[in-house]
Amino acid sequence: MYTGVGGGTLQAVVAGDGGRKWASPIGGSTAGVTLAGGKVYAASTDGRLYVIDAATGSVQWTYGTGGAIFASRPTVVNGVVYVGSRDKSLHAIDAVSGARKWTYAISGSLDPTSPAVADGVVFITGGMPGTGVHAVHAATGAGKWVYRTDEWQQIDAAVAVADGVVYVGDGEGRFQAIDAAGGTKKWETLVGDGVLFSSAAVADGVAYAYGRNGNLYAMSTATGVVKWTASVGYRMASEFTPAVADGMVFGGGGSEFHAMDAVTGTKKWTFSGGDETGFSSPVVVDAVVYVGGGGDRSLHALDAATGKELT
Repeated sequence: MYTGVGGGTLQAVVAGDGGRKWASPIGGSTAGVTLAGGKVYAASTDGRLYVIDAATGSVQWTYGTGGAIFASRPTVVNGVVYVGSRDKSLHAIDAVSGARKWTYAISGSLDPTSPAVADGVVFITGGMPGTGVHAVHAATGAGKWVYRTDEWQQIDAAVAVADGVVYVGDGEGRFQAIDAAGGTKKWETLVGDGVLFSSAAVADGVAYAYGRNGNLYAMSTATGVVKWTASVGYRMASEFTPAVADGMVFGGGGSEFHAMDAVTGTKKWTFSGGDETGFSSPVVVDAVVYVGGGGDRSLHALDAATGKELT
């Protein structure tokens, strides 16, 4: 597991016992981390992309974007790294050499989100009213289409892409499905008090996303109809993304982290993490849920079936 810690440090944690394998200094706080091809790609608030050997923790190279990175986790596909920056651009970088391949300007953006790549197209949102969803040709950086409903529509969430459809929520509480090929709206559903930050998790014909009203919504990917809602009890959950595995949905906010039945929304277990500082987006590996945060701001390893913390 690779996580950022305070003071500008990226660390590798052994999944089995939680011990630290290595720690590598980076120039700012970690905005997002991706593992690919034996390398860790870490975006930092100092505006640089750090590429670190996953085995040793040694920095291989860095790439400067020209602006801080706060909301964009790097995406690595076919030997290319994609990341958004506060220089109002999406950057495509050679994953081996660190050379810039192209940049795409996102006019009016503030915090471009984590890119999603599917079928040779990069999808990204700009994080400011009116910037919308951008589809960009991965090979050339040329724009394919831009989707926005109006000049004030604010989309701070990263998109999810599945089966030729782009899913994203906006600040008005509208969760929308967009045709990935043409950029036209397929459907929209009004949910909660805004889906400002939560990227959706999509699995088995259902999209799962948080609203800022403290609810987790499960929506049909075919129609947008809400199948169930579950209260997670704290609005800051909307900044993170739930995880789906083995028929369960994992997520939460504030002092509680939950496992819910993916079909019915029934809560299976709840883990209490202390105060209301919130939890990160979880990762599920080999029936273990890894999630950061809670009152002690540490990394927790939970049994996916029972919620028991592993030691």
